[in-house]
Amino acid sequence: ILPRLRRSRLRALPGARYKYSDLGFILLGRLVETLRGRSLAAVARARLFTPLGICDTGYRPPPRLHRRLLSPWPQGGNLGVVYDPLAARLAGIAGHAGLFGTADDLVRYASALLGGGRLQGAGRILAKRSVDAMLRATSLPGGTRRALGWRVAGAGLSARSFGHTGYTGTSLWADRRDGLVIVLLTNRTALTPAGQVGRLRARVQRVVAAALPRPPRRPVSSGLDGLVAAGFAPLRGAKVALITNHTAVDARGRWIVDLLLGAPQVSLRAIFAPEHGLRARLDRHLGDKVLRRGGKR
Repeated sequence: ILPRLRRSRLRALPGARYKYSDLGFILLGRLVETLRGRSLAAVARARLFTPLGICDTGYRPPPRLHRRLLSPWPQGGNLGVVYDPLAARLAGIAGHAGLFGTADDLVRYASALLGGGRLQGAGRILAKRSVDAMLRATSLPGGTRRALGWRVAGAGLSARSFGHTGYTGTSLWADRRDGLVIVLLTNRTALTPAGQVGRLRARVQRVVAAALPRPPRRPVSSGLDGLVAAGFAPLRGAKVALITNHTAVDARGRWIVDLLLGAPQVSLRAIFAPEHGLRARLDRHLGDKVLRRGGKR
């Protein structure tokens, strides 16, 4: 593979054309091995998996783990053999493909990136400035925007999201705005013909993102707070009948009845309360009560 890469010719000047390719990441994997003097699998274990407490991810899983594996091959079998042809020709250890892992491990990895290169309760894998550089979106020829090794702005997610998909039907997306990680591990290549998963990925992301509780974009005031802010002007000169209980308070904890009794030019004439009283403390039937103000009925 590597001699063929050396002999390959340049197809376009840098920055003039964008094409999705594995070749750059194959070279990066080889560069890591050369600089560290160890296999990419050993470096990944020491510098990435162990510091993050990632226990079930690695290259070329041994036979003792085969009972936990799903085969991506249409006819089954080949457990532990990477489906990607280039990675397979590189003995299953490559910079672009070959890892087997679990959803839990992927969540830990993505969470470390969301944490600026460090996972809470675990070690640091990258400096924050490195993570910022990695996730910074760049406009590429043809209108594509990508970060270093990542797609950006996933379906249903914010512009600050990043992620990647795997040919066998896997995907990992994380959103820095919401602190959200979505892992989807399907097995589409096990089908004949291979299944389609693109619409499923987008739907899962939209459903999960839509289910998140989101604070309002601006503070929301209750109707009572609005009346207080207006000095009860909308009610001036009115005779008021109030349906309420003890929970009706303004932002400062003041009860609506006290506020209305003190409001200028507002006549609180009747209060309709729950069966068990305004304070809801009595467990018996209450008859009608007459509100008195200033000694007058």
